[in-house]
Amino acid sequence: MELIGIIIGIFACYIIWPILKWWLNQVTTSSELPPPDGIEEKDWLKLISPSRLKSGSEDTEINSWLQEIKRLPNSAPEWLGILERILSFTAFFLNAPLIIVGWLAFKVASKWQVWANVVQVPKASDGAIDKSSITFLIARHRWGSFILMRFLIGTVTNVLLGIVLAYFIKYALC
Repeated sequence: MELIGIIIGIFACYIIWPILKWWLNQVTTSSELPPPDGIEEKDWLKLISPSRLKSGSEDTEINSWLQEIKRLPNSAPEWLGILERILSFTAFFLNAPLIIVGWLAFKVASKWQVWANVVQVPKASDGAIDKSSITFLIARHRWGSFILMRFLIGTVTNVLLGIVLAYFIKYALC
């Protein structure tokens, strides 16, 4: 019976992805991330969020860039989320929450370096920082905060869903 519960849970972790993707987009796209001074909005959007760019634009550069992006494999974060939900569900279903502790420690360690590279304030070489540097740092900080919040919301959602599914399948179905 335990094997059937695990199979049901893994299937549920996989099929719920479209709902979670919609929800994650709803809670994380409300942030305004205006471009820093001197950078055009389309170039800023290319950098921070290609999904916000509209296809069929009159700008041929944007259209060709979007076509190039669509050819690239971009499902790695989606698969990582699915696997994280499966890991969370399986760990809680099998009463092995230390697996989640290890996974979260790994995520903290790997994200630490990324966070430092995106948001860390660079040292000014001559000690002077002009207005354009400040607006760029503000924009970079907003973008880094947006990435961190999406990361944290996704992680908490996956772990909570794993707990709920494990409890439901273990005690309601099995």
